Amino acid sequence: MPRGTEPAWTGGADQFQLRVDRSIERMRAHFVNSTGTTTALGRARALARRGAAAAKRLLGQTGGSGSDSAARLNIIERGEWGGDTLPPKSLPQYGAVKLAFVHHTVGTNDYGPEDSAAIVLAVAKFHRSVNGWSDIGYNLLVDKYGQVFEGRAGGIERAVVGAQAAGFNSVSTGVANLGTFSSVEQSEAGLNALSALIAWKLALHGAPVIGKVTANGKTFDRISGHRDANATECPGDALYGELPRIRSLASSGGGLPSPGSLTLEATPRRTVAGQVAALSGMLSLANGDAPDNRNIDLQALGSKGYRTIARRQTGAGGRWSVQLKRSRSARVRARYRDPSSGRHVYSPSVRLAVAPAITATVSQRRVRTPATIQLTGATNPRKQSIEALIERRGSNGSFSRIATIKGRARRGRFRLTVRLSRTGLYRITARTPSDPRNASGSARPLTVRATTRRRRSRARR
Repeated sequence: MPRGTEPAWTGGADQFQLRVDRSIERMRAHFVNSTGTTTALGRARALARRGAAAAKRLLGQTGGSGSDSAARLNIIERGEWGGDTLPPKSLPQYGAVKLAFVHHTVGTNDYGPEDSAAIVLAVAKFHRSVNGWSDIGYNLLVDKYGQVFEGRAGGIERAVVGAQAAGFNSVSTGVANLGTFSSVEQSEAGLNALSALIAWKLALHGAPVIGKVTANGKTFDRISGHRDANATECPGDALYGELPRIRSLASSGGGLPSPGSLTLEATPRRTVAGQVAALSGMLSLANGDAPDNRNIDLQALGSKGYRTIARRQTGAGGRWSVQLKRSRSARVRARYRDPSSGRHVYSPSVRLAVAPAITATVSQRRVRTPATIQLTGATNPRKQSIEALIERRGSNGSFSRIATIKGRARRGRFRLTVRLSRTGLYRITARTPSDPRNASGSARPLTVRATTRRRRSRARR
């Protein structure tokens, strides 16, 4: 027997009646209130009404289809549907996004745009309080009016691990459609929003929307249905049959032309802390114009998603550039907001690797074996792990590694003891391993020459 059913959305209700076809013991009904009869939910309900009013205005502007408003991807954040009244039980976990799974919530299809926020809140409360999960399982949700909702907390633009495709949550994102689509088809507004959302999300993580990918030992289409991963009917036969069309729409940007294109180049892509990297690009609009005096935001990906770290205006020919100094590595992108449609244009992201600046010195440059010297120095930013690469020059004139000495730094300063037992020319390099903040770094190599101790001559009798 199944553990339970999916939640059934009723809207306002005063009574509950259930009909069963057999004798059932120890059955429990879970009631989820998401329409605002408490103070906290009252605020969520007010936010839902406000979002619904905006949706209705957009629907009216587009002749009722909703496709334009859906493609704008104005994602309704957690605080707007009441998610801030339901904090996750644990900190979010992060993985990768190699593909997208399409779901349906198995609820009613009979709801208005003003109901969608409350339905999302109900699903979140059900997943968290009844199923016992940390948070809502889906990463993102779409309704039949083309409204897009942020799901699981942790950052819309990050690879948040959801609870939506068992065994594949750490390598995918899950997008749920509000409703049941076993025999009923998703609306055009919903399909356009779903396609545009998946196109944006996969591109954000460097994954194509077309083709195959192998994840955790199984091969999928980049856009797959939940049933492709697990034993389930989700996302319903009707919606599953639309997957080829969804892939086609997503490959063209979600069914609507992009407002333009934006490029990004970085020179160099690897720097040392304190050094300058030159970032530049060009903005081209869909009509072929390359305008000047348009704002370009340079954004870096952090723990809470992308944030703007610099802003520049385009010059002649739509070109822009910025000089950037960073002390830590980051993935960066450029963003342009089209003022007429409100839609964003993103450049491909670029990884900037920043190594720490390391200074080092040795206590002696010329010693007699066996000898002990001290390698001292500092790192900026401060690092705890440090190592010394010891190399010795061979008879062919090239250096080869003979040892690696590992140590710890305190407050960014380090001291390592190096012992030399053989004669020859040595090359000693202070290094730091890579970590989440910085790429591996190294100081300028230092040379030390080791010679033989002079022996005392015996006095003749």
